[in-house]
Amino acid sequence: MAESVIAAVMSQKCYYSRLGVGRDAAEEEIRKAYKKLAIKLHPDRCKLPKAEDAFKRVAQAHETLTDPQKKRIYDQVGEEGLNGGGGANPFGGRGGMHAQHMHAEDIFDIFDILRGQFHSQQHYARQQQARQQQYQQQQQQQRRRQTPNQQFVLNLVNIFPILCVLIVYVLSGFGIERNQSMPFSLDRNSESGFVHERRTKHGKVPYYVRTSFAREYGGSSMMLRDVERKVTSAYQGHLHKKCQAERQQREMRIEKSKAYSNREEMLAKVATAPSLVHPTAGLFASPSQPAHAAHTGPENADA
Repeated sequence: MAESVIAAVMSQKCYYSRLGVGRDAAEEEIRKAYKKLAIKLHPDRCKLPKAEDAFKRVAQAHETLTDPQKKRIYDQVGEEGLNGGGGANPFGGRGGMHAQHMHAEDIFDIFDILRGQFHSQQHYARQQQARQQQYQQQQQQQRRRQTPNQQFVLNLVNIFPILCVLIVYVLSGFGIERNQSMPFSLDRNSESGFVHERRTKHGKVPYYVRTSFAREYGGSSMMLRDVERKVTSAYQGHLHKKCQAERQQREMRIEKSKAYSNREEMLAKVATAPSLVHPTAGLFASPSQPAHAAHTGPENADA
């Protein structure tokens, strides 16, 4: 919006066209048109390029057309008559715009309008803040007035949609897992219907499916990939359990062999150990037999 206004002002050489009024416009109409444009193009309000230049051109036109003498000269000979042929302009200097060439009434009107708009924005912001605070206070008062049962019911109503979504999700997921928990078997099982052999795309792991497998999973590559992922995982678990069982059996065999080896060593030591007489052998010796004979070993007895 402001861009089009700036372009229109900068393209118009005629002072009347700059302000958007006719040549027969009264002074009051010229002032109103100028105020309207000045509010849009004022440098403090509009930061677009050439906005300040457009504001100066509007002020120049307003200054000329609201001064009876300058207006008469402009209407008779145009802008050249105001410059006097020397390039000077009614603003003095070389085209600079000075506030003293504007009517004090117009300056105060513009700033009053800008200040009024600023105050109106602040007032609107304060109103919005007051409404928000009032709403929060009402909510707090309402919570204080509610009994624990009412508060519980209110909280339940608030979270009821979330609970419904969670319940539906859990039930649907449970149903899917229940229906799809065993769509395959790693072993052929004619009693359960797993008689058709298939192989995974990656790894070529064999597995068996029912006759309805192609109808239920063949049309969806995503579902088929999920089944093959489960097949691979189950096959890896099967191999892991098998390896554990073989490791346990090997450890048991090792332990048995160690025990057998220890037993053989013990028997060999017993067989090679010298014979020992029991300590109580002398207690049962004959009275007529000398005491030293009671302690004689097998070798002395034979002698």
